[in-house]
Amino acid sequence: PPLNAGIEIVTQESPLIGGLSSDQVSYNQGGVGAVNTTVKAKLQETISVKDFGAAGDGTTDDTSAFQAAVNTLDKVYIPEGNYKITSQITLPVGSGGQAWSTDKSFHVYGAGMDKTKITFTGSSGFVFATTGMDGTVDTQYLGATFEDFEIQGPASGTASGLGIAQTRMATFRRLFIRGFPGGAGIKLYAEDTGGMYNSAIEYCYLGARVKPNGSAGYSLTDDLYPNCLRYGIWLRGN
Repeated sequence: PPLNAGIEIVTQESPLIGGLSSDQVSYNQGGVGAVNTTVKAKLQETISVKDFGAAGDGTTDDTSAFQAAVNTLDKVYIPEGNYKITSQITLPVGSGGQAWSTDKSFHVYGAGMDKTKITFTGSSGFVFATTGMDGTVDTQYLGATFEDFEIQGPASGTASGLGIAQTRMATFRRLFIRGFPGGAGIKLYAEDTGGMYNSAIEYCYLGARVKPNGSAGYSLTDDLYPNCLRYGIWLRGN
């Protein structure tokens, strides 16, 4: 405006929204037929290890955060990063106990083999294991799926990558497991159908140690087992 001209300033008070919690804010996907929900409900559709304090910086011990995440008995996401794990993460038995039809299926997935890395520094046990691997009798799980991440072992000791026992329809996709020279990339015991697809297990004493249950089938498709010291795949029992 010209010099000495009058200037009118108009102000208006806006309602404060910063004090609203996520369950008070609505969310709508926007597509045809979409229904309203809350921001809280939408955010809780995905559980991340970072929801429980995992840092993924390669230095911080993220073991307790991982255990807390899998204890939710829900689908768990591991975002891009390098996660230091110092001791075994045990998959808990679901509310159905030994009932195939009522236990929840475990599903742990990352952002990709080249983006999500788990660095295990323990000398024994497993990175992830069902309770059946510790000698618990007749513990049963309905499904376990692991996909899209890398596991780097400690390069010494007797540790193994994954220990899955008494599990129906166990599935492994796009995994890169290496550096377990005294153990196996994956140990499968008394499985009842399932498979491993497009995964690589490298620099382990055993690539995959499989002991099937009766005549149950287990599919190994498009997998690689380079530089395993003894066997790429060791089939035991039936």
